[in-house]
Amino acid sequence: MGDPDACGGPDGDAVATLARLWLQGVTSGAFVPGPRARARLALQDLLSQIIIAVTAEPFDPGIGDRFGAQLVQWRMTAPEVLGTTLTLLGEHLPHVLGDSGRDLEARVRDLLAHLATGFTGAQRHAAVAAAEQINAAYRTHWHAELASLQEQLSHSLLHDPRTGLRNRAGLRKDLAALAVRQHSDRIGVCLLAIDRFTEINDALSHEHGDRLLRAVAARLHSLAAESRHVVAHPADDQFAFVLAGTTSVDEVVKIADQARQLLRIPIKVDDHDLHLTCTAGVLEGPAARTQPDGWLRDAHLALHNARQDHRDLAVFDPGRAASDLYRHRLAAAMPAALERGEFVTHFQPLHRLHDRRIVGVEALARWHRPDGLLSPRHFIGLAEQTGLIHPLGHHLLAQACAHGARWQTRRPGLIVSVNLSPRQLADPGLVADIDATLRASRLPAENLQLEITESAAVGAHHDVLHRLAGLGVRLAIDDFGTGYSTFASLPDLPITTVKLAAELLPRHPDDHTRRAVLHTLIWLCHHLDISVTSEGIETAAHEQLLHELGCDHGQGFHYTRPADADTITTLLS
Repeated sequence: MGDPDACGGPDGDAVATLARLWLQGVTSGAFVPGPRARARLALQDLLSQIIIAVTAEPFDPGIGDRFGAQLVQWRMTAPEVLGTTLTLLGEHLPHVLGDSGRDLEARVRDLLAHLATGFTGAQRHAAVAAAEQINAAYRTHWHAELASLQEQLSHSLLHDPRTGLRNRAGLRKDLAALAVRQHSDRIGVCLLAIDRFTEINDALSHEHGDRLLRAVAARLHSLAAESRHVVAHPADDQFAFVLAGTTSVDEVVKIADQARQLLRIPIKVDDHDLHLTCTAGVLEGPAARTQPDGWLRDAHLALHNARQDHRDLAVFDPGRAASDLYRHRLAAAMPAALERGEFVTHFQPLHRLHDRRIVGVEALARWHRPDGLLSPRHFIGLAEQTGLIHPLGHHLLAQACAHGARWQTRRPGLIVSVNLSPRQLADPGLVADIDATLRASRLPAENLQLEITESAAVGAHHDVLHRLAGLGVRLAIDDFGTGYSTFASLPDLPITTVKLAAELLPRHPDDHTRRAVLHTLIWLCHHLDISVTSEGIETAAHEQLLHELGCDHGQGFHYTRPADADTITTLLS
């Protein structure tokens, strides 16, 4: 490689000056390790090598790769170092070299291009080498850390963070393991719920609630440890025991009673002595009877039954569970059935007792299903629980009013009676909805009778009843005599009719008590200018007695069973 001085190249001062400018540019934008003097000398030496390479004959720009790698080796690795180098040398190096009769600018550009390539390549290799070094140094450490993290994650996934007991997922895993280990044996499950835990949690604070749960968990854990049972915390207010190797459900009931007695001892949380009561659902059977979710589902059903029956404890009842499952399936199917128009109205005629003439009909809901026709007792309660009673009630009312309007031409003044549930009476839009339905169907308001229960009549619905009466519709109390006594309220209610419950009818000819009750009720209603209808008339003796007592109207199987609208149309003809 030639000597730049022999070719008329730059002197040392020019190179030193450019090296100083180069160092200033590099340090202004990036960190340069080591003393500045050492860095300046290194750059000055590198610059001398670059000048030699540019002026050498023959010219080989590939040597620039080594120059770029040299910068990285000196730990001048910041992107600003490369940018400053390319800009500064590209601008000043040709002038420092002077006019030598060769295309120096082109040579400088080519060399700097290789310098950039060498710089980035060396950076990449340095990064890979550093990563390999880190991996080699920390591989064992990270394996240990990963194992620890996996263990912590597994524990957090299977345990409740507040009580440290197994959560629902952990309980499922334990049940699955027991089903395999105890395949030929029996196991028992007790699901224990703290009564009114949500109220306690809200009244004190969630922090106090968590401390209460920890105290409950500690007591139940001690009980489980004594008897070698599994205890878990599958939900906020619920704890569970799993018993292996049981012989009967009595063993599960026993642990439930022991747990409930243990938790009756007041638990002190700060200044509060908390007195707890608990409800339990238990079951016992062959370990392989079902999957883990099946055990938990059945335990929940038993717990639900205990609460529904206001009992401290309930044992899982397969028959009741099947019935509950059927009801849940009905509830799930109801919205789509309503959209498909499967809910229809059948009608039972109301007869005037003194001449047996049909003076009205009571609309009764029916559900057309593939497995048969369902009566209201199967689905009205579900509709009230799910809130579907509002659209369902509107649908049935519209049907009844439409049929009633058409029947007015065959039987002018015919009364159409429709039942309203307490949930419907609580609907703020009920009065407007009924008014709109009457207008749409063109049924005169005085020909619509709305039946309400005794409990609804004496409840907080007086304003609604008076607003309904203001529309001109008739109001009747249904099943009178089986619910709350409304004698004191009758004079204040806008009631036009009382429908006596079938249970009030005498059960045999010598049933003088029921005969006296009927006589008194009919006499009272007539003195309040309220007409009386008797339900459930099934015999000629019932009809004769009610006629003698002055009852106005009657309905029941003795006259006609409920029928569809076409059948009623034929009867009215």
